Amino acid sequence: VELLLFAPDSLSCKLEYANALMTLSFCDVRISDYTEAINKATEALYHFEETGSTYGNLYCMENMVRAYGTRGDFPTALDFANQCLQTAQELEDAEATGRAMNMLGVLYWHTGEYNSALGWYMQSLALLKEADNRLEMSEVLNNLGLIYTSLGDYDKAFEYCSSALLIKQDAGDKMGESHSLLNLGNLYMYQGDAEKALEHYLECLYIQEEISDRDGRSHTLLNLAEVYLQLNEPDRAVECIGSCLELVQNIGDRRLESYALGITATIHEQREEYDEALANYSQCLKIRHDIGYRQGEIVTLTSMGSLCTKLERFDNASIYLHEALHIADSLDAKNRLYEVHEKLSTLYEQSGDPARALHH
Repeated sequence: VELLLFAPDSLSCKLEYANALMTLSFCDVRISDYTEAINKATEALYHFEETGSTYGNLYCMENMVRAYGTRGDFPTALDFANQCLQTAQELEDAEATGRAMNMLGVLYWHTGEYNSALGWYMQSLALLKEADNRLEMSEVLNNLGLIYTSLGDYDKAFEYCSSALLIKQDAGDKMGESHSLLNLGNLYMYQGDAEKALEHYLECLYIQEEISDRDGRSHTLLNLAEVYLQLNEPDRAVECIGSCLELVQNIGDRRLESYALGITATIHEQREEYDEALANYSQCLKIRHDIGYRQGEIVTLTSMGSLCTKLERFDNASIYLHEALHIADSLDAKNRLYEVHEKLSTLYEQSGDPARALHH
């Protein structure tokens, strides 16, 4: 980017400059610097429009979806995803249309609108199958596995996640294979089979170490920490969290750092070290607020409110839970709204206000 700033003001240089900005924007998303990612993608979008590069516009908007979606701004992410869909359809590009439909499915899944998500995934899968793009198909199959997990249909979830894994293995896509193994491990965790989950997480970690995937390893270490907690092995969980924190701080991924702090807080809570737990939750909350990860703020505020209810610090619990409710309302995050209302009901029941408990 710095070199191209001093280059002649030609069409080819403008395109190179826009492409460089897009690459940097993608990297910013990977390290959770969503503001910078959006700023760079916005500037790149301007240059792509100036040079008439429709595909450049499309790739910019796809990254906008990733940045806004990951930080929890789903209305804006949906707007860009719909623009991606319209552009891809105008280009008559089946693969890009399938990608856009998959992105719409992911966003509706995050907001708890499972039927809408399912509809977009099925349309995406049909288009990508017609285009014979098996790797893109495997991404949709993984997402279908996740949505059926959310719906409690574990047989279908296993079917889709296993199909995705086979495609990744056949293609020799080691990184994709590790993602599918992680999803299957998560599925076993949802079913309460911690031993099977551990088996898949360890296989996943082995592949990630083999291909030097630091980002993937940090995610898997977090999952391993959670499974070791389930297996009542807190020392191993702490070890995994320590390794994860070291990795994410080197990578610069603040979002993942917040997850590690959240699990550390859970460990302290299980050990009845409540002040330490609240301190870690506060660190986690600050990071999520700083990077604009709104969905994560809801989760952390809900955890803090629930812990304060348990400790009979009802005023603090009310502040945390109502802030969580405000953010969930603003994002229309139905899956989070249910949990916050549930925690508020518990709070008011325990603090002796049955009318408010009944309301929530």
